[in-house]
Amino acid sequence: MAEVVEGAAEIEERRLRQEVLTAAVDCIGADLALVKVIELWGDQEGEKKASFFDVLGSYSCTEQQAAMIRFLRECQGKPADEMLAAIVTVGEYLGSPTFLSSVEDFLAEESGLVHQHFQDMIEVLLQSKESEVTKNTRTDVIDNVLETVITLISTTQFCQCLEKLLATSIAEKQLEALEAFTKRVEISELLVVPRDRDEDQAQLYSKMFKELPDLMLNRNSPPTLVQAVITAIDKCCLNVSSGNQGLLAPLMKPVLEIAQSDDVELSCSGILCIQSFLVTLQAKCVPIVPGTLAVLAKRMSPNVEELDELLNKRERKSVHEACLLTIDSMLYSVPQFFSGNNFETIFQSMLEDRVYSLPTTTQVLEGFAQKCDPRFFLPAVSSAMGSYFREARGTTAESAVVQMERLLNCLNYFIEVADKPNIRKHRLDVALMIFRSAELRRRIRLKTETSTESFEAFVSRTEILAITCFVSLAMKLREVDFRDVFDKLLQWSEGSGRTLKDEVGKELSSTQKYLDRSIVLQKCLCELLEKVQVLFAPFVTALLDRTLELLVGLPEDQLVKLNTDSQSSRKRKRKPVDKSSHLATQLKTASDSSLRMLGLYFTFTEETVSDRVFDKTLEALVEVLELPRVNGEVVKNTIASFAARAFKNAKEESEGSRRLSTVNRLVILKVRTNNSSLRLLVTECILAIAQRLGEAYLPCLPEAMSFLADLIDDEDLEVEAKAKELGQLLEELSGEPILAQLKE
Repeated sequence: MAEVVEGAAEIEERRLRQEVLTAAVDCIGADLALVKVIELWGDQEGEKKASFFDVLGSYSCTEQQAAMIRFLRECQGKPADEMLAAIVTVGEYLGSPTFLSSVEDFLAEESGLVHQHFQDMIEVLLQSKESEVTKNTRTDVIDNVLETVITLISTTQFCQCLEKLLATSIAEKQLEALEAFTKRVEISELLVVPRDRDEDQAQLYSKMFKELPDLMLNRNSPPTLVQAVITAIDKCCLNVSSGNQGLLAPLMKPVLEIAQSDDVELSCSGILCIQSFLVTLQAKCVPIVPGTLAVLAKRMSPNVEELDELLNKRERKSVHEACLLTIDSMLYSVPQFFSGNNFETIFQSMLEDRVYSLPTTTQVLEGFAQKCDPRFFLPAVSSAMGSYFREARGTTAESAVVQMERLLNCLNYFIEVADKPNIRKHRLDVALMIFRSAELRRRIRLKTETSTESFEAFVSRTEILAITCFVSLAMKLREVDFRDVFDKLLQWSEGSGRTLKDEVGKELSSTQKYLDRSIVLQKCLCELLEKVQVLFAPFVTALLDRTLELLVGLPEDQLVKLNTDSQSSRKRKRKPVDKSSHLATQLKTASDSSLRMLGLYFTFTEETVSDRVFDKTLEALVEVLELPRVNGEVVKNTIASFAARAFKNAKEESEGSRRLSTVNRLVILKVRTNNSSLRLLVTECILAIAQRLGEAYLPCLPEAMSFLADLIDDEDLEVEAKAKELGQLLEELSGEPILAQLKE
């Protein structure tokens, strides 16, 4: 049928040509045929052109507009000259009496749709102007056509049309007007030259804003209409010029009323619109901030029914996402309002699984730490921790750890972003919350199905994060301020007893509490020693006795007694859980962390090792060699560090040699055992000492050779190999064929 339209242009007789064109359009349909008619119209002259005018003019203004828009879109992929020719054709037709007459006839009834089509046409023309095809060509042709369209939809005329539609009280017409207005707002800056833009926008907004509050709050307005009003206001917020921002102020409270509505979808739209107000108006939004906080607290409260599936159709945002975006904007506009119960409710709700998993949550929590007054932020964290601890008894280990990690992350955000005065001022509050988080073990009631390994794995995650927070806090403090925090750490770790032996005879839970805190203390000491090394070593010296006690731990008979006493001291309705394995795991962790701390201490300290410290440390290290629960790699490194420091930091050289000989002899004595694992560990320890000291170890060579003589042909191949490795090292240090001598 497209060929029929083309053929009609060749018919000479006007009436017949008119009938053929009309029949073709009726048969194909106006949406397709009129595009072809417009295309051919540009090539006609005289009477033939008039026939095409007559056909086009017989259709509605909106149908003609739709045909022109489609024609322009179809030409966008063509070469530049063809595209520009098509745009010229449309421009000529827009200025023709036929089309102008159609516009006047239809403005009264179809004004919203007519303007909508004009705005769509502007978008297509702008796309053509910015395309790669027209990049290197003259675009003044497109500018001329744009000017023609803009003239047809002047702001004054546009507002008059919309006022008529809104006054009809017919929801469909009002919705049409609002959609046309929203479209106009989006492209308004393209319709006028910059110097006239503020004036044009002021005229447009001031007229429309008189109508919007009534439409929004009218009980008879359907939700779709209210939604359209919110959408229009939202677009106005995002496109308003600085000179016209004051026009938005009267709309804030009506939008807040919508955000407070029971209709969740409308409430979500209202919250998102408030976010746009905050972005644009910032501190000018103060009048609606208290009400907004109340809405946010209500919508994010963990006590209300699940709302995540109720999405705002326009923005595709869940209620929680809308709330988070609004909170984020408030943080950068009016952060001083985040305080009180509403803030605590909002903060705690953000730690719930359904909200915490959203991508914006972390950004908002970091914003709280950075922007909120610490006097309100830190109590909110503390309150959340307290609420959680009250509810944590009986929860699973995994759930407990996840919640505590979130709270510790919040503290870590604060430590990272807070300035030095605030860090100093609130250092003790932050430290106490970190210590409190390390109480997690005591807050979880272990179940029979919870294995020791899985429990320890989960709890260790929290302890690592808590220690990281504490070290970060310590690194931001001056020494004088750090001493207060360190004293608090010691007070907390000691609890009711100052030594592990004090806990024997008490309930098992008391011993576990002491061990929990001591483990955290030792790990903190290790991290700080690694960070500041020599500077921190003096703080540790006074704690060596406690570390050595933890290193040795409790004998097995006392461990069993603790567990037995604990089970018999309470009457239980359910079968008691055997917790001795958990206690044994704690003792192993305590020994490992103590060993590591001693190794670091003797690596970095510059203090003279006193005879008392030397004797007690050596006694503990030799004893711990026989404990199956300790990590052999850590043991040998710690003993080597201790031997090297005892030798180097002695007051006199002779004293250093004596101490080295003592260490060497007492460690070697442990080789007299049927336990091949212990023989291997002793050999590794002597090898580590010799490697650390080098030629300074040679005075111990006679004892070492006697030691090697027993192990060079050990029945355990692993022990034999390690003994030969030690022999080769001693040969390098002494220059003597030690292995050959031992074989003779």
